[in-house]
Amino acid sequence: MVRQTSLNGRYEADRGSTEPVDSDVDRRQPSAGVRSSTARLLSGLSDLFEVQLTLLRQDARAAVRRSVAPVVLAVCAIVVLLSAMPVALLGLSTLLADSSNLSTAGARLVVAGGATTLACGLGFVAINRFRKIPEPMIESLEELAKSARQLRDTVARSDG
Repeated sequence: MVRQTSLNGRYEADRGSTEPVDSDVDRRQPSAGVRSSTARLLSGLSDLFEVQLTLLRQDARAAVRRSVAPVVLAVCAIVVLLSAMPVALLGLSTLLADSSNLSTAGARLVVAGGATTLACGLGFVAINRFRKIPEPMIESLEELAKSARQLRDTVARSDG
């Protein structure tokens, strides 16, 4: 019986040795398996980071789109306060002084307090909208951190 193999098909009987048959290349060259695993890992990493960068790019675009309204609100509040309000406030204070027992100075202080309250309210709304802008970016960064943790855990399990 020439060239018989054992039942598992790994060794040739006519050689009289325990050397693996050529079909068992991965067992003789473990570096080939390491190389292919490393290549797959690096490919997976590059795909993961490409997807994460795409998500970050989309979230940045969304953040820019969401920031338009708060910026417009803030600019409008500044324009109203700096240009039209002095004239309107003087007119309102004169009207208040004429229709009440307040002096002109007292009426002007009351109207200025009301205008300041209005400006603070608009500023508060603008600040709250500005705070909501980075929410998608925070979510993407959390997803990136989660992916990095999963990758670290996977590498640690494969090493252990």
